[in-house]
Amino acid sequence: MAWWRRRVPPDDVEKAAPPPQAHMVPLSEVVAALTQRPPAEAAAVTPMPRPEGWFAAPFGPGTPLIPEAINRPRTDTGRPEPRLWDYPVSWNLQPGGQRLVPWAILRSAADAPVIRQCIQVRKRGIIDLGWDITISQDAVEAAQAEGTSRADADSRLRDRFAGDVARLVEFWKEPDRGNGLGFAAWLSALLEEHLVLDAVAIYPRMTYGGELFSYELIDGSTIKPLLTERGGRPLPPHPAYQQIVKGFPRGEFTAAVADDGTVQGLAADQLVYERYNVRTWTPYGYSPVEQALIDMDIYLKRLAWMRDEYTPGVQRESFMVNSGTVHWSPDQLREYERAFNDDVSSNRARWRFLPPGLQPDDSADQGERYKPDYDLHLIKLVASHFGVPLPELGFSEAKGLGSSGWSEGQEAVQHRQGVLPTARWLEALLTGISRRFLGMPRELEFRFLGLEDQDEETADKIVEARVKSGRLTYNEGRDQLGLPRYAIPEADRPAIVTSSGLVFLEGALATQEAQRAAGGHDQTARPGAPGEDRPAQDRPPASDAAKAELATFRRWARKHVGADRRFQFTTERDVVLTLAPDLADDNRVTWKAASPAPKARWAGWEHDQALARHYAPLIADALADAVDAERLARAWLAARGQKAADPGDARSWLDARGIWSRIRDALGRVLRRLWPEAWHLGIRAAQAAATSAPVDWVPGRPATTRRPRGCTPGTADCRTCWTGTASRRSAALRPPG
Repeated sequence: MAWWRRRVPPDDVEKAAPPPQAHMVPLSEVVAALTQRPPAEAAAVTPMPRPEGWFAAPFGPGTPLIPEAINRPRTDTGRPEPRLWDYPVSWNLQPGGQRLVPWAILRSAADAPVIRQCIQVRKRGIIDLGWDITISQDAVEAAQAEGTSRADADSRLRDRFAGDVARLVEFWKEPDRGNGLGFAAWLSALLEEHLVLDAVAIYPRMTYGGELFSYELIDGSTIKPLLTERGGRPLPPHPAYQQIVKGFPRGEFTAAVADDGTVQGLAADQLVYERYNVRTWTPYGYSPVEQALIDMDIYLKRLAWMRDEYTPGVQRESFMVNSGTVHWSPDQLREYERAFNDDVSSNRARWRFLPPGLQPDDSADQGERYKPDYDLHLIKLVASHFGVPLPELGFSEAKGLGSSGWSEGQEAVQHRQGVLPTARWLEALLTGISRRFLGMPRELEFRFLGLEDQDEETADKIVEARVKSGRLTYNEGRDQLGLPRYAIPEADRPAIVTSSGLVFLEGALATQEAQRAAGGHDQTARPGAPGEDRPAQDRPPASDAAKAELATFRRWARKHVGADRRFQFTTERDVVLTLAPDLADDNRVTWKAASPAPKARWAGWEHDQALARHYAPLIADALADAVDAERLARAWLAARGQKAADPGDARSWLDARGIWSRIRDALGRVLRRLWPEAWHLGIRAAQAAATSAPVDWVPGRPATTRRPRGCTPGTADCRTCWTGTASRRSAALRPPG
């Protein structure tokens, strides 16, 4: 027998004192006493100073009223703290709370056809994700701040917390052991409370030894949040929630506010109550089902109307008009109408009988009422509150982009609006309760897997661009991606990736200056042997490919003694001439250009490139002004269609519209400035190569367009600076053929 029910010896029994005599007290007296008693917390408020200008200024704002405290004033300021919201009086006394939409309506609406489909889609999007206990981003960044790479920090933290990770993963595989709910079933029930009520209540059921046994999900509609005098959540040891069962409080619980693993108050009395949509004017949330109620009401009424269409005797079929030969009263008409419709009750519709003199006006088009576009519109309205696209519900758009099926854009929208926000909210919730009741270290967190696939692809592109532009080294980029570092010194040097290869920033300026000096001012350079105008340390090394090709040339030269044929080297000229300098003047040898740039830069090379850069946009603008490509294409399609035409037909079609003449005139205006300037640049570059003087040149400068001495423009033999007759220029611009 339990200790509280043991029998007491008869000798120790004391007679209980008789109860006091009960008497009746009128309720009106109690109410009057409570209403006439001044508030216990009422106190004078110390108002803030008011400037005189508020009252004295003409048409001024006026002096505000002196506040009268409802809440208890602070002892330091003499003024009360603000209420969080204007809550109804005696909120904590009302067991049912004050909700605009009762919980029962939300539960019933959740089982409506379209809403239930949306809920299931949202559930699958979360439940199908993998999950794990991982190292938090803050912990990795804190370790990196101490000079450790991201990969090393992550590896050391994983080794350090391997035991905690295994313990937590094992618990979350079955979070509700008492009811036998695995993680998928437990998460499904939690999402049901979130999507239907937006009131997730989790009771951490503790053992008598103080350890967590399971996380039990409580029906959120039975939990009533309590309020402080300011309208906020009461803190322990005061009750923050009550469970209302059968219309009366049956239990009360404190809020689990500690996030560092410590417990305030008794752990068995704590309750976790979470909302996704938090609003200041109510302690309740705002679920997607509640948001969709208005749109769903219209859709359900339309479904009811369509269902009534197939119920016998509900809808009107037609009218029966009395011609006046039968004199019936309204009661007789209704009686005959009921009798007539009862005889044809097997039919779907009914007939209405009208008195004489009334003609029906039945102008409604029944076909318009049954168009599916309106039903699809209502379904989209309901689904939009859940962030679910139509293809996930089994519908397709009637028209428009992506109407043929599921597209990547629709998947991205669902991920961004539905899956990702809910998953992030759940991660924070599960991480918080794991730290409070499971002793999870702050370096760990609950994480859903597969959410960052798109983010990782974007991050890879960003890191790649930064590494190629020299803003990050290769090892720094791998640190950001969480990859192990390269164990080579080059990976810690910033470099730029160009079309010709990898160029390290360190020493690049010195190398460029050395190459410019060697290419522009070395007097030992010979036109036929560009490989000899470089210092020995700057010459490219002899490669195996060059040696093999040189041996092939030697064998070819023994068979072809004459100079009637040529041998073309594919290896770079500088490399071959390093091995065989005698080939520099051999007329049997040709070189295959590896790039449009010359192998040895001449004195005016940089100025030549600057001249090209100066006139390239001018030429492009001249062509754009001369020909409207879009208008020309439309004219061609109108005349010839999309069928291919032979070049002669296209040329004649263009000539008929004066296209070539417009191009010649437009280019001629630019080239007449370019030709003399290019000639002067060549002269000055040649003089600089002979005298070692720098080339003084600015592209586009008017002084550079002066004609050379002895040049007479317009003459037939003007070949010096390309400023000859118009016929010669026209011939140069004439199209092929």
